[in-house]
Amino acid sequence: MSQSTSSVDLAATRQPNLYASSILPFCIAFICVALRFWCRWRNTAGVWIDDWLILASLACGAGLTASLLWWIPRALGRHIQTFGPNATEDAYIGLFSCELTYTGVIVLVKFSILALYWRLFNRSNIKIPIGIIASAVCMWGIAVFLLTLLQCVPTRGLWDQSIDASCNVDSQKFLFAISIPNIIIDVTLLTLPIPYILKLNTSSSHKKAIMSMFLLGSFVCIASIMRLVSVMRQGTNADITWEWVDQAIWATVEADLAIVSGTC
Repeated sequence: MSQSTSSVDLAATRQPNLYASSILPFCIAFICVALRFWCRWRNTAGVWIDDWLILASLACGAGLTASLLWWIPRALGRHIQTFGPNATEDAYIGLFSCELTYTGVIVLVKFSILALYWRLFNRSNIKIPIGIIASAVCMWGIAVFLLTLLQCVPTRGLWDQSIDASCNVDSQKFLFAISIPNIIIDVTLLTLPIPYILKLNTSSSHKKAIMSMFLLGSFVCIASIMRLVSVMRQGTNADITWEWVDQAIWATVEADLAIVSGTC
């Protein structure tokens, strides 16, 4: 049942927060990736597979930002009563597009980081755990993509209620379920290189500097946890254009921070 107009402030808006979280983190991610390729060119170091993967993740990040910029003025950041008659349809189109591009960013960044580990520690026994984590990332990505595409059969039924569709996936439970393994994989990625860094034949201060660079990814874990919290706190009423705001903010911040972390 929809909320009555008397119970909400129809003038309330969180769209400025959404625009800021969509644009600013992506600009930082874009600058970081650009600087990475500039350094590669400047030092004639060549471009490796981890560089191409982070570039591909930036392309997905651009798609995520574009999806949000399409979604916000149509059906996000204000109460649903203030939007037009197509608000619910536009809200689900925006959610669907963002879920796909978000997943692309997360999967490609993780593969880029694993490729970097493979390149940096290619003479150690890190290859086995890299293979295990890569398999987990691949399975997670495939599962999320399939669940996103098959939330409704046919997929169009997710946003088009005029067609006969079977929708058997609870969106809130789905988002909760994919967040837990994502956080576990992030923590594993953060801790994986630490024992190998400690074995490097270099000074302790240099080792600490290298570990601090890798631990920048802890901010991604924080964003992932905040996104999970927003999903858990999300209401179940019909005011989806308002209830989904926190989730949208933390998802895009997480994705762009992941690119920044994978670039450093």
